[in-house]
Amino acid sequence: MIEMFRNNTMSFLLKVDTQGIEEMLKYIKTVSEKSEEYIQILYSGQEKKLTIKLDSDVDEMIIREDVVEMCMDEEELEYFEERLKNSQINKCFYPAEICERRYKNKCVTIYCDIIS
Repeated sequence: MIEMFRNNTMSFLLKVDTQGIEEMLKYIKTVSEKSEEYIQILYSGQEKKLTIKLDSDVDEMIIREDVVEMCMDEEELEYFEERLKNSQINKCFYPAEICERRYKNKCVTIYCDIIS
């Protein structure tokens, strides 16, 4: 399971269980500049598609009716992947921050938490 929700005006939380970690790691391998791939998540109780676009020039997150779209550069994506792999062993995603993004003209932090 992968669930995302807004913590407060300045942050979002991505909650991931063991199966969700495996799904996310598999999805990360498909991410590229032109990829149309996505992963299904729950966002505030509704099913949405999460798409990660590889783009070092854009630092925003967009939430539309059925899609949560996030741009990440290669280094951020590799670091996210590394910490997901470590969390399979440690059962903890550390440090909790995935990245900072612009969302509706505000800077927000996206965090990750591993649930059992």
